[in-house]
Amino acid sequence: MTSFANKRENQVGMRSFLGREGEPVEGPYSIDHITYANPDTGYAVVRMISADDPGAPPIVAVGSFLQPRTGECYYIRGTWHRDPQYGLQVRVSSALPEAPRSLEALERYLSGASIKGLGPHYARALIKHFGEDTFRILEEGGHRLEEVPGIGPVRARTIRESWASHRGIHR
Repeated sequence: MTSFANKRENQVGMRSFLGREGEPVEGPYSIDHITYANPDTGYAVVRMISADDPGAPPIVAVGSFLQPRTGECYYIRGTWHRDPQYGLQVRVSSALPEAPRSLEALERYLSGASIKGLGPHYARALIKHFGEDTFRILEEGGHRLEEVPGIGPVRARTIRESWASHRGIHR
């Protein structure tokens, strides 16, 4: 079985972006896909996208992420490691949750972060309507959500309640 990282290595010039075994990795990333997660131990295998450079190739990261969710952002520290079965990946030594840093990261977060009433369509609509103020508006209670085309009172209430129940996760 070929891992995602190995496929990327086989593309011309990609290896230099992925790093070499033993090299450190540090920075903000958001979870693009969860391959495996153990809810009892927090151990997970995830594909992540750089929050600082969304155009960079994704990385595969393994380690403790507590309860990972697609779209969530983490500041990670780790080292490149070549697993004999799955190939090049980042062995994470520290993964600290953090708020999304860019509009792209915020849209990914809202699309996949288990916020009821949101998905890719409404996340995109919120970002389009509120732009840089989206996170602040949600943190302040989301009272302006109905300004967004397609979001009525019922969906707005669902989003507000879900956002409030996840409040500790966003910070």
